[in-house]
Amino acid sequence: LLNGIACAAADALAAGLERVLILDFDAHNGNGTQEAFWADRRVLYVSIHQSPLFPDTGSIREQGGDQGTGYTINLPLPPCSGDQSYQYLMDRVIVPAADSFRPELVLLSAGYDSHWRDPLTSLSASLQGLTTVAAQAVALADRHCGGRVVAVLEGGYDLEALALCVGNLAEVL
Repeated sequence: LLNGIACAAADALAAGLERVLILDFDAHNGNGTQEAFWADRRVLYVSIHQSPLFPDTGSIREQGGDQGTGYTINLPLPPCSGDQSYQYLMDRVIVPAADSFRPELVLLSAGYDSHWRDPLTSLSASLQGLTTVAAQAVALADRHCGGRVVAVLEGGYDLEALALCVGNLAEVL
């Protein structure tokens, strides 16, 4: 298995970048991405995910280790959290952390299984709410790294909702 977002971040670091932000808004915690950069302060890994939910990782207490302590930010949400919770976390946690970190590249683990129509999860986010998250991430990239942002599709299991979400992401990009 290859972790596309982790490979992209590792390649960016190998190419000389010093600070990469990964914003993961898939409904599942990105445990592989988290593990890949657990001890690396060059990557700020932020995950908004449903808890409890497979893979049962991503506790708020999981914050990185060694040189990477504090560079993993897990933001687990209970089912039915919806857009207001996403917006609160973006405004109060993610944007301030990213502004302090000053990324040279923003990578998005764009998971649309958090949409209210998804059959596997129950975060209850709307099309507009998820589009707003993506737009705020693009604004961060505009502010800190000349608009350098890459999105990787991570999930979404209602095909109509997925198509709309991806279409909106493309428009935001």
